[in-house]
This record gives sequence, C-alpha cells and structure tokens, in this order.
Amino acid sequence: MAIDPNDKHKWIIDDEASVVVKEIFRLCINGLGVSKIANELNNRNIMPPGYYKITHGQWNKDSDYSNTKWSPAIVSEILNRQEYIGNTVIFKPDPYKRNKRKFKPMKPEELKIIENTHEAIIDKDTFDVVSNIRAHKRKNTKLGYVPKLAGKLYCSDCGEVLYYVCPREKYHNPAYFVCSSYRKHRCEHTHAIREADIEAIILADIKRMTSFVKNNEDEFVAKVSDYSKSELNKALKNATKEIDTATARYKKLDSIIQNLYEDKLEGNLTDERFNKLSESYEQEQKSLETRIKELQDFVNKENEKYLNASYLINLVKKYIEINELTDEIVQEFIQKVVIHHKVKIDGVKTQQVDIYYNGIGHIEI
Repeated sequence: MAIDPNDKHKWIIDDEASVVVKEIFRLCINGLGVSKIANELNNRNIMPPGYYKITHGQWNKDSDYSNTKWSPAIVSEILNRQEYIGNTVIFKPDPYKRNKRKFKPMKPEELKIIENTHEAIIDKDTFDVVSNIRAHKRKNTKLGYVPKLAGKLYCSDCGEVLYYVCPREKYHNPAYFVCSSYRKHRCEHTHAIREADIEAIILADIKRMTSFVKNNEDEFVAKVSDYSKSELNKALKNATKEIDTATARYKKLDSIIQNLYEDKLEGNLTDERFNKLSESYEQEQKSLETRIKELQDFVNKENEKYLNASYLINLVKKYIEINELTDEIVQEFIQKVVIHHKVKIDGVKTQQVDIYYNGIGHIEI
C-alpha cells in the first residue's frame, strides 16, 4: 500500500507491493519467524521497501538503497501495521522526522485507530492469527527443531504455558510437554503429555470439527451464536453490576458535596473541615471516574469479541482434506489448547484436553 500523492491521509493499493505483504503474512502463518522471513525474501531477491519506493518514484532520496536488504525489523513492522486491514492509525510518531536518540514509540493507548477507512489487503482474521502467533514467540530447541505446538499448550491449573522437552534417544524418552510452573515448583501437577499424543488428538478433533461444519453449516452457525451470547453475558455480568454500583456512588457523592457547600454557606461547617471533606469526596469521585471508564472499555472490547463462525467456515472450505498437522494448520485453526492433569477412572488413566479454535473458542459439538 502507498499514500495517495493527492491526499496524504488516504491509502491506495499498490498491487505489486501488496503481493509481497500477503506473502509475508502467509510465511508467518506457516511458522517462520521474522528473521527467517527476511532471509527468505532476500533469497528470492525481492526488493526491500526503501529501494522499492525509490525505483517506483514514491521516494526522492539521494542515498543509494540498491544494496539494502530485508531485516527482521522491517518484517516485524509490516506484520504490525493495521493499515493493511483497512484501518488508519493517527497520533503515531514519524521516526524519520525525529532525532533517533530522542524518539520514543507511543504506547497503544496513545494511538487512535479509525476502522475501515480504506480498502484492506489483509483480512482481519488473518491479521488476528498473526498477532496471536507473534504474541507467543517460538524458539528453536537444542536439536534445531521448532515444535508445531510451542506456545499453544496451557496448564489447566495455573494457566502457564507448557514447556517442550526434547527427546532423549539415549534413554528412549519421546518428546513431551510439561507445565513450566511445575518445573519451578509453583504447580502441583506436571500436566505432561507426549508430543505425538497431543498432535494426534488435535488432528483428530480438527477432522471431526471440519466434517461437522461441511455437513451441518447452518447448525454450526446456530451453535456458535448461542455459545457466543452465553459467554458474552457471563463476561459482562460482573462488569455491568460494578458499573451500576460505581455510578450510583458517584451520583451520591455529588449530592453529599452539594450539602457540604450548603452547610458551609450557613456557617455550620468551618473552612478547614469543609476543605478536608470536599477534597476527600472529590478524590473518591476521580477514582470512580477512572474505574467506570476502565469497566466501560472492558465491556466495549468484550462486545467486539463476539464469536465469528464465518472464519472457521471459510477455513474449512480452504482445505479439501486434512491428513497432516502442519504449522500452517495449527496456526490457522488453533487458538490454544488447555491440558488437564491425568486422573485414574476405573483403573484407567485419562487426560482431559480442551481445544480452543480461532474465531469460536471452545465449543462442544
């Protein structure tokens, strides 16, 4: 995308550059980190943004950019840009117009985002999946292998991520995941599960889910809608109640402060006593204002999280048949997986696994 030369506040689609942007998002979903994506683009001899802009007349620079390369920082910036999903971000500082030593990135709350101001080249669901991937960075193991499920498995008790333990051929131990808090003595159980076992469970559940969606699309949409409303009501119940309580207290304080003024005018209250009481009540009001705003922001965000069945439906249509659990499948389908502790039922060890899908969460179907 490029800025319209006739209107600096408007974005226009650059068809050639948009292909590269889409490829960067695709590579990220396929499991590549920003460094590997940068290396891949350099190996393909794809022009980096600076050199591309100069050769296409979008920049008038005297410096020679012909030897520049893609870097992890450039890739990271592209993956973070909301302009690609049709939004405009304002109050964002321009690093090229400031002394780099003094430049400080603005905090998210200091930015104002205006949605759907221009045509998007990346759909919001894809952007959200990439954001989720980048929020849970994966690292190479000692064997140089990045597990598909790294950063996706969580402990049901403490909520911490499960660590990957490499296989040890010397002791014939297969690779497995274990609660990170247990290894630090902060969780009572290991919640351990073999890599092969959890991958088989997830693959089987994805097959079951996709089969149901293909054969019962209308029923699936109805189930997601009902579940979404139920979860939304649960999330908002306590927040709404606290907003009502805080609002009622705020109004009561208005009345109390008004009475204080009247008592002062009538001579029933000394100046010192009046100042002390009014300062205390006004401080409480400010605290209530802050809390009410926080709760209202929470309610607004929760309303925006209304579950989206169309994402999974479109994803199912994309794949004719799924026979292997690849990095791309994991990132596109799975939001997270909650692993419970193994228990014995009638002498048989069982382990509950809750799978949360992107767009719909954890729904029993």
